[in-house]
Amino acid sequence: MIKRKTPPDYEKIRLRLAGLCARSEQCSSDIRRKALQSGLTPAEVDSIIAFLSDNRFLDDRRFAGAYARDKAALAGWGPYKIRLGLRQKGLSGELADEALASVDEETYSHTLAKLVESASRRLDLSDPSDRNRLLRQLAARGFSLSSISRFLDTEEY
Repeated sequence: MIKRKTPPDYEKIRLRLAGLCARSEQCSSDIRRKALQSGLTPAEVDSIIAFLSDNRFLDDRRFAGAYARDKAALAGWGPYKIRLGLRQKGLSGELADEALASVDEETYSHTLAKLVESASRRLDLSDPSDRNRLLRQLAARGFSLSSISRFLDTEEY
């Protein structure tokens, strides 16, 4: 017996996406992708996104700020990696700049200190090759080479 695909239930999907947005911050590109995967037409997806935005379930500016703060404080990311993540989510450079401005420098400094402290236990930072390895690791985390060098020069490492 062949199963027929039933057309997607617009109201059910709209409520499911509203619940998702109520539980955690989402960006419009992720909601758009999920709605399209559910089988809705682009016009229906636009309608759902408008509904979610109008009822304050969905706000890209709020999402960008929460994303930047969480990635800086919890994931240990630097500003460059956060900006890249926001751009990959489809957010504008302007929103990314605002989100990065919402994270204070102290958070980045604290994260950098934790990462260097952790690395100093397994690397000999007086050895140039280990120091360069640390620089590459921290740059991959999204910190600028100038801020890493400045931090390492001011601290006793």
